[in-house]
Amino acid sequence: MASSSCSYLLLDTREKATEIIDSVINKVNQFSLDFEGVRLNRNGELCLIQISPADSNVCYLFDIVALGSWVFDNGLKTVLENKDIDKIMFDCRNDADALKHIYGVTLSGILDLQVLEYMRLKSTTKKGIPRVSSLGWILANAQRNLSLRIPTNEALKRKVSEMMNADRSVWIRRPLSDDLLEYAASDVMFLQPLYKRMLLLIDQRDTVELLRIASTRYAARRADVDGVDAFYIKNAVFPLDIIPSSVAQIFPDSGSVCCGCKWRFTDEKMTTYNGLKLCLRCKDVHRWMD
Repeated sequence: MASSSCSYLLLDTREKATEIIDSVINKVNQFSLDFEGVRLNRNGELCLIQISPADSNVCYLFDIVALGSWVFDNGLKTVLENKDIDKIMFDCRNDADALKHIYGVTLSGILDLQVLEYMRLKSTTKKGIPRVSSLGWILANAQRNLSLRIPTNEALKRKVSEMMNADRSVWIRRPLSDDLLEYAASDVMFLQPLYKRMLLLIDQRDTVELLRIASTRYAARRADVDGVDAFYIKNAVFPLDIIPSSVAQIFPDSGSVCCGCKWRFTDEKMTTYNGLKLCLRCKDVHRWMD
């Protein structure tokens, strides 16, 4: 279906899903990827997967509520685990966690724009702790400073936000409204142009390969640990040691591992509290808990 901002195709039957996986998705080497769900992690519900092939104006919406595990067993798992197909995403952590623990899919070939933004700007808190940036901040910055024009439907965003606030299970209910489908599709369509523009501004050899390695590690930080709801896992600190050591001059991997979040920091960002070696953020958390 075509909307004012993008075109999308809802895949809610096995026949439709099989046709698109075989004739489209399996034949591309890069696509943008996003997910919708209810409390999207290993303890929640994965409801919709949005895939938009590179240089395409169409988003394919895989209805996971309708298709269930069948769609993963019949082609989608192979695509999502194929490291040779690039998946442009933003903050892949909860998505990877849900895929692995609900459907046994280990996401690979990730190019995470949240990781790329840190590689580009190396954002820190006032205390000098490396931090992640929100999608809203990155989009605003891109439109203001990168001369990137991203069409947005603010009225639709507000409407869907109100719907989700009123009903947290809105993505699991069927049929999905046209507003929800358009919102889901538009949420993924800007990822590739944003990725291309950000990449141009990084003067670093092998940036894409470094980003691919770092993004895979970023996903594993959530999907491969127990206690996904732990306070430490949900904070906004960027884990420097996911960046390959080949860029150690920019992202030093020396230092110590925090006993709280298990992330590595340079020594000046570490402290000792009650006999534990902690990063400054975790020290604040322990003080608050005490």
